[in-house]
Amino acid sequence: SQAPLHVTHETVYRLTPLEVPQVGVSATEAAESGAMALLVRRVVALDPDFALNEAGLATAVDLCRQLDGLPLAIEMAAARVATLGLDEVHRQLGQRLRMLKDVRGALARHHTLRSMFDWSHGLLSPLERKVFRRLHPFEGGFTVALMVRVACDPDEVPAPLDEWQAIDLLDALVDKSFVQRSADAPGRFFLLENARNYAALQLAEAGEVAAVHRRHAHVLASWFDSAQVDAGRMRDADWSARYVPERHNVRAGLAWACTAHEPDVLASLAAALAQIDAFAHLGAEVLQF
Repeated sequence: SQAPLHVTHETVYRLTPLEVPQVGVSATEAAESGAMALLVRRVVALDPDFALNEAGLATAVDLCRQLDGLPLAIEMAAARVATLGLDEVHRQLGQRLRMLKDVRGALARHHTLRSMFDWSHGLLSPLERKVFRRLHPFEGGFTVALMVRVACDPDEVPAPLDEWQAIDLLDALVDKSFVQRSADAPGRFFLLENARNYAALQLAEAGEVAAVHRRHAHVLASWFDSAQVDAGRMRDADWSARYVPERHNVRAGLAWACTAHEPDVLASLAAALAQIDAFAHLGAEVLQF
């Protein structure tokens, strides 16, 4: 089913993406992951001479990771690998929504990765589409509290989304697998990278890129306003749980602020990134901006 039916006695079993091999594993260990096994099997079916050697292992692992372990995307990539080779397909992944095409005989909505997203996106309500595209700026996941502040534009006409609407719409997007719940961090959500790429296209088509990225940066800057005070009154574990997971979001907001000519936001996010890196004993990445 595309989504839970919400009928009496329904039990939902969610199909997660295939397991992706970890970076640095051996070829034998990598072959045991579902994503790599599917990739190799499908390439060999089209090119019997294909063999995954140590030289191509890192490329194949990264290919599976960038495709989020999605079976359809991996099968499409395998068809291209058989023709173009592993290195060339990996090089072209920046255009994955257009590049990946399925083999003959597939359903029309499975002809390309883009058409698959188009079909699924077409099943969403207008408000679900609005929230989905506004999740694009988030990197490394997000909490409900941050999502609400970015997705809800208080100046929107004729009427802005309210907090409870946004939460209900997020729940619907989870039901329809556009948004994933984090298994490692309860209360945290994220978009698979291919979904983020599609959300970026939708955000551009809606003409909301500048406004949503600006709101994302401002929300992150505001979120860290109390970080310095909290560092002195909260336990380290509690401070870390609240602020450290937003490091990638702070980096994304800082990258936006560097070209947006908003010095106050730039200063706030630079201080936030420096504080996170100091707390987590990481290199001062803020110096690279």
